[in-house]
Amino acid sequence: NTMMPVIANNLLLSVELLANGSRVFAERCIIGIEADIDRCKANVEQSLALSTALAPAIGYDKASHIAKVAFDTGRTIRSVASEISGIDDTSLNRLLDPKRQTGG
Repeated sequence: NTMMPVIANNLLLSVELLANGSRVFAERCIIGIEADIDRCKANVEQSLALSTALAPAIGYDKASHIAKVAFDTGRTIRSVASEISGIDDTSLNRLLDPKRQTGG
């Protein structure tokens, strides 16, 4: 193929551009990033996805009702569930532990 040298040259140039772009991205964007742990915890607590952890213990219908109440009132799944699920606080904390849910 007569175009092989041009294709190879462009491929090598593209690899070089990608390598340089990755290096610059790491230096200017990635290095120094730190997680805001408090904000992450707050986001997890506000997540309606936590209600899925309740379904095996109280059933889908009750868990979805808890999620709806939490959404409608702006409260957390934990506060609504502790009020209307009938699950004691220790069990509720175990069920809603994000580390346990993610295998961490």
